[in-house]
This record gives sequence, structure tokens and C-alpha cells, in this order.
Amino acid sequence: MGGTIIPGPSQIKNSAGSVAGIFLEKNVSKKTKVSFGVNYKEFNTSNLVGQKNDTTGVLSGAFYYDYYSRNSIARKQYNNNFKFIELPLSIKVQLVDNKNFPVFWSGGITLSQLVKSNALQFDASSGIYYKDNSLLNKPHLGFSTGLSTTLFQNRKFEMQFGPYFQYSASQLANQ
Repeated sequence: MGGTIIPGPSQIKNSAGSVAGIFLEKNVSKKTKVSFGVNYKEFNTSNLVGQKNDTTGVLSGAFYYDYYSRNSIARKQYNNNFKFIELPLSIKVQLVDNKNFPVFWSGGITLSQLVKSNALQFDASSGIYYKDNSLLNKPHLGFSTGLSTTLFQNRKFEMQFGPYFQYSASQLANQ
């Protein structure tokens, strides 16, 4: 029995990302603050794809164009880009009351909306990569926690630094 073996998708690698935002904080007690803000977040991944084909076709009843084959010849790196607008809300509690280096714990939730992406999807039955952002989940829910200390406190603008962890409870795509 003969048949065509279609290779699976290539390995996805993480790339650089960035976050920029504005936050407002409100003291609710001597050692507790609530903050909210707005962020712009961008992150990237990369994977290997085959040659680009500038034609259209039909896949699962939907039209696609500019698809990439998944072949072993002439493979190149493709950069997937994801851009989000976020609304974070968090609580911050002071754990160490030191005038020079106060230590805070923070925890919160973030509502995000995917606003733009150039990500490729992989179709296992045909072995091609194609663009279809309708397969991506647009709204996302995330949770965060971290420890921080404050520099330049008691000035108009303070700077905080320390380890921070954010987890997205939503999947970027269903499949």
C-alpha cells in the first residue's frame, strides 16, 4: 500500500515581546493599594514553513490565500505576531515596611483583547500553513502575581521592579 505522508507542523519557538502601559494606584489602607490601567502587549513566535504560494484555495469550506507548504525544501522562518489591548486590575500589599526598600506582593486579573495577528494556522490533512484569524480567540482572561520593591519613592513618579508572573487562562486558538 502506498500513500503520501504529510509531515506535521514545525516546532514553534518563542521570540521577543513587549508590554507598555499606564497604571493608576489608589491607597485603600496604609499597606494596601488597588491599581488599574491599560496595556498594549505584543508577543511573537516563529516556526519553519515552506515556500509561499500566491494562490487561493478552499479549505474546510473557507477560502484562503497566500498559503505556505510544509515541505523539506526551501524552508524559511516565519514570524507570527500577536497584538493585545489589556485592562489589568490588581491589589498590592506591602509585606516589608522599610523606608529605603519596601517589598510588595501583588495579584490581579487582566482582561485582554487580541486586536491584530499575522499568525499562520496548520492544516494537517493538506500539510499547508495558511492565515485565518477567525480561528483565534479574541477575548482572553489572565491572572498575575509578583513581588516588587520601589525606587524613587516619595517623588512624583516612582519605579518598581521585581519578578512578575502572568498566566493566561484562555487559549489562543481552540485547535
